[in-house]
Amino acid sequence: MTYFTQQDHTALLEAKANMQDADVALQRLYRRFEDLHQALYPKLRKHGIDLHANLEKKGEITFSSCASPFPTELMTLTYTRSHNQAEIIEAIMGRENRPIETHCHPVIEIRLTENAFAVEFVVSPQARQDQQNFAGKLSVETQRENFYKLLRGMKHDYSMGFWSGAHLEDMHLSTGNMPPARIMNQWLETFAAGRDWLRIGAWFTVEDDSLTPDNFVNEVFQRISELYAMYEFVAWTSNNNFQEFYKRTLAKTR
Repeated sequence: MTYFTQQDHTALLEAKANMQDADVALQRLYRRFEDLHQALYPKLRKHGIDLHANLEKKGEITFSSCASPFPTELMTLTYTRSHNQAEIIEAIMGRENRPIETHCHPVIEIRLTENAFAVEFVVSPQARQDQQNFAGKLSVETQRENFYKLLRGMKHDYSMGFWSGAHLEDMHLSTGNMPPARIMNQWLETFAAGRDWLRIGAWFTVEDDSLTPDNFVNEVFQRISELYAMYEFVAWTSNNNFQEFYKRTLAKTR
């Protein structure tokens, strides 16, 4: 038996079809997500992982995903930078005096769909400051090497790519089958800030043996911990600022 059961996955489809008792099933699923957040958040604080939920002040659990521009059948728990940090970033992007929007920031998203469970680091094209920071950082050889080492040091079951959507696509890179650094760099050069999604995450089937109720919180926490290194590599801060390098790469292409 897994933490999220087949019944929980099915609840998302029942809600789409407006089936009888769908609300009851969704409420149960919502509570399971809330329980997960209550178990995870103290562990994040204890281990110095500077991630926060409820950025838009609408509640920790949502029915939308930063990985998808379209409505779909899912439920998510999303962690990102603090509200104060988000305000600073959005002001830099010219979004002063506008409501904070989560998809404008890099996130670690815990997502349940009708057929899968995922813990994924996602940077949407709307996270312009961070996407440009990533592209600028990769223009520096030592940083490309650091990024490659970061990927090589992760567990071998992560999927990485530039696609959009809440579901895993076939065209993705696996950390268990990494190409040589030279090929990897050529692939990374195809990433276009402001156009592509940047994402890497662990995907699980409905009945995955590693997601038992006893092990579930620890498994998700370990995944967040590993993805947090990716988050810190990409997320713009005054101490992780590669905007000038990004501007130089733009100048070379004009």
